Amino acid sequence: VGCGYGLTAHRAAVTAGAHVVGLTLSAAQAAVANARPVPDGVPRPEVVVRDWLANGLPGAHFDAAWAVESTTHMRERPRVFAEVARVLRPGGRFVL
Repeated sequence: VGCGYGLTAHRAAVTAGAHVVGLTLSAAQAAVANARPVPDGVPRPEVVVRDWLANGLPGAHFDAAWAVESTTHMRERPRVFAEVARVLRPGGRFVL
């Protein structure tokens, strides 16, 4: 939920083998994130330029979501958390 340059997304992929989709509003940040090398056999994080409030992600699809500072920049906080609930699978975790 607002991954910026994707460092946390990269770390989750490298250390835990997580399949990660990160969203940022910045094409420059996404370009840096998507160019970062990953070791062989590690799933490459996918960083896309997209607004969290219009993310187009499938519902009930993700095991976890996390946000580091990004929610403080979003004006419609109830919608932010409604989107988190929508994209998480039942029992999914949100880290804020």
